[in-house]
Amino acid sequence: MGFSSLWTLMWFIGFAYLTDRWRTTDNHSYFSSHVLNNAQAAIAFSFFSIVSWAALAFLAFRRLRELNASASGYSAEQGDEKGDAADPGYSSFPAQADLSESYQQPPFSGEGQKTDFPPQTY
Repeated sequence: MGFSSLWTLMWFIGFAYLTDRWRTTDNHSYFSSHVLNNAQAAIAFSFFSIVSWAALAFLAFRRLRELNASASGYSAEQGDEKGDAADPGYSSFPAQADLSESYQQPPFSGEGQKTDFPPQTY
């Protein structure tokens, strides 16, 4: 968010500087058409860059606000239905006794598997 905001500011400064220099130029008639087109293109590019970087900064701010709302467990609009603000939102890790009951054999142990293939001879 800060990166996009910084670039928005930088492009705005560039746009302001270019337009001011364009405005204070005394006579545009001695410039060739290529110089005029290049200056106008730089001013237009800096203007559209301001718009795009500002949009990116806005989207980053909105995403940050959504992440903060989801990290707290509930948003301000939902409120707290149960009245318990200390809801952790997840269950704790099971005790050691529970882990021994759910132990499984490794899938490729090789015991008890019947194969129809003859052993290889070299």
